[in-house]
Amino acid sequence: MGVIIDTLIIGLGEPTILSRAFPACEITRLTRGDAMLQRYRVTLKSEDEERYFDFLQDNCIAMTSNRFYFRMKNDQVFAERMKARLAGVRSGGRMR
Repeated sequence: MGVIIDTLIIGLGEPTILSRAFPACEITRLTRGDAMLQRYRVTLKSEDEERYFDFLQDNCIAMTSNRFYFRMKNDQVFAERMKARLAGVRSGGRMR
């Protein structure tokens, strides 16, 4: 566990989803308030990265995450694990 710093491009109401799941997270808006999609910096201290990525996938916002996207492109083992997890969730199972 360590500090996770991520940038998400999400809709206006979606930071609430994050703050409910991770009450101690810090969320900073990086774009103007009138934009339809917003960029947010999310900082999570002492959080498990796997739990964070599972949360992003479960809430269909994983590909809006710079950190998740980077790992998918550059870490083949991670990418295969996430694809397998997604396939398991889609077929009705839950992978861990």
